[in-house]
Formats: sequence, C-alpha cells, structure tokens
Amino acid sequence: MTDLRDLGDAPLLERLAAKSTELSRAERKVADVVLENPTFAMDATMAAVADTAGVSEPTVMRFCLSMGYDGFQSFKLALAQSLALGFPATFASISATDDVGQLSHKIFDHTISSLDRARRSLDETELDKAVGAILQADRINFAGVGASALVAMDGEQRAPLFGLPATAAPDAHQQLMAAAMATPETVTIVISNTGRVRSMIEIARTARSNGSTVIGISGKTRLSCNTATFI
Repeated sequence: MTDLRDLGDAPLLERLAAKSTELSRAERKVADVVLENPTFAMDATMAAVADTAGVSEPTVMRFCLSMGYDGFQSFKLALAQSLALGFPATFASISATDDVGQLSHKIFDHTISSLDRARRSLDETELDKAVGAILQADRINFAGVGASALVAMDGEQRAPLFGLPATAAPDAHQQLMAAAMATPETVTIVISNTGRVRSMIEIARTARSNGSTVIGISGKTRLSCNTATFI
C-alpha cells in the first residue's frame, strides 16, 4: 500500500482523490463527504462531518491521521489551502447543465490549479540553465507538431521582442532541416506534450549533434536543458 503522503506537496484534494481507495471503509465515508462538498468540510465541526458521513468522531480523527495530519484542525487548514489553489480538473468538469457563471468559475479553477501544478513541478536549476543558454544564443529554432506547433509559433512571435531571431518551421521535416543547420550558437526548443514523439526526439538529437543547446518542454516531463532526448 502506498502512503498517502507519497504524493508530496500536491494539494490535499488531489492526494485524497488519488488515494481514497486505500482508506478503511469507514474512513472512505469521510473522504466521500470531503470530496463531494469540500467547502462544507472546511467550515464544519468534526461532529458535523461525522454526522454527515454516518461515522463516529474518532473515525474522523483516524481519517485525518491517515491523511498525514495531526488532527482535524490541521486537516481543515490544508483543505482550505487546497481550495485556495482552485479545484483540480476532476472537480471542475463541465456539464451540460452548467450556467455561464458555473462555466467561468470552473475554467478559472482549472487554470489556477494547472498553473500551481506547473509551478510545483518546475525544476529551477534547469530553468536557470535554459535562460542562460537563451541569453547567449544568436537565434532560436522552435520545433513542435500538432498542438505543440501552436506553442512553437507563439514562441517564434515573442522571441524578436527580446532581440532574438527565431523560426518555427511549419512541419517536422523543415524543423529537422533547421536542426541539421544548427550551430553551437543556436538554441533549439523542442515542444512535445508526451515527450515521446519520434520526430521531435530526432530533431533534438540532430540539433545536439551539431552543438546546439537543446531545451525540451513537455507536459509529461520537466523542462530539460541541453539534452538530446526526453525521459
């Protein structure tokens, strides 16, 4: 069994949703109450949570301890902090019955939660290396296909604002040609949601073989600087 605290500094609601099946049956009743109405759980007394879940107050305390907190109050504090970051996407799914207000709230909640996850997963050492490489570069080549190509095109538009010429070729073949002509003064930024697109890995390897600093950005892995592949 995986300890609930193994999810590190992920917000409480994310940890609870991921690991609620590992709680005892009685503790899962408490988890269900929290997941169904976290705002209620944050404001309620222990007795109110126990009554709503149909369990005893000691069960609520055991639930808090199982989640890695030393009591009900510390659990509620963590819950409040989690709610302040916005509901995870699993709690903000759009339904056909949502009105405009509900839709806007869910979109903002999802965006805030996504930004927080990105912040927590960011490797500041790699980011510093990437910034340093870009500051020393004489040009940037962006590469990406599908939705990642849109990110590459956005980067191409923004780079001249910092005095750097940039290209984002429209297809992987042309991106590979750009990688083949890269020099040690070129920074190649390869964007891939999965980090496993073969054409992007080939572009990264080709650019790196020419001495280009390669920065890989992926939705599944952390930013990595000066690498020839995605891990």
